[in-house]
Amino acid sequence: MKRFVVNPMAAILLLLMSLPANTVAQEKGNMFSIDDEDLYVGINAGWVAKEWVTSSGGRTLHEDLWGNRDKFLHGLQIGLSLQKSVYKGIGFRTGLSYEWYISTSKYIKERGFSRFNEHGLYLPLHITFRMMPFRNFSIIPHAGFGFNWAIYGNFKSGPIGSTGSISNGGSIGESIFFAVTDGIINSNRRGYPYEYFDYNNHSPHHWNVQAEAGLALRFKMVELSFTYAWGLNRHWLYEDVPSHQNKLSANLSIVLSTD
Repeated sequence: MKRFVVNPMAAILLLLMSLPANTVAQEKGNMFSIDDEDLYVGINAGWVAKEWVTSSGGRTLHEDLWGNRDKFLHGLQIGLSLQKSVYKGIGFRTGLSYEWYISTSKYIKERGFSRFNEHGLYLPLHITFRMMPFRNFSIIPHAGFGFNWAIYGNFKSGPIGSTGSISNGGSIGESIFFAVTDGIINSNRRGYPYEYFDYNNHSPHHWNVQAEAGLALRFKMVELSFTYAWGLNRHWLYEDVPSHQNKLSANLSIVLSTD
């Protein structure tokens, strides 16, 4: 007798797809005739990556936190979103997400560390336009602003026996935490120590404001969204040339109506 093995994730997705969706019938097949004013709550999880872009002398540099060219600082994003259509598919989306960036770059290991972590919060404020070309399926472009705040980061120590020192008095071989301010280190405010960056004694700001645009695809309760963000405020990684922090994210969500 054959033995059948059921994949738990596949079973959950099939169950979600089979549930009745709270969708609104279209008027004469017009995908723009959407009269759905329910408030939707989304549970989101996905991937996020950010880079620092510097333009000078006709050249544009794309770098990660350590100055590696054409590289991103990668992380995970998880949170809640609120979505509501106000009139004929036009609406808004906001929410709050936790972001955890992780790096095991060669740059870090050369300085005696095994890993870098950065923890932060993200708040989007988007205008949305929901279209329904088919029943239960929506296409939702969005655009607006996003706000990021890096709460704190830490450099995890390398293996026992590593040599070196840390400016705040700690020694390599410990897990040293730093509050993220604006690269300022004194008795009241601590930031990432300058010697951990190749940016001429500068380091990134802990906050970032960005213009954002993207697209979401929703089938019943399952939504897949992509967003790209262009940084608006300046980061002084280099002495005389400003940089901007750009970000890319992709999220999978379960979207539930509150009505």
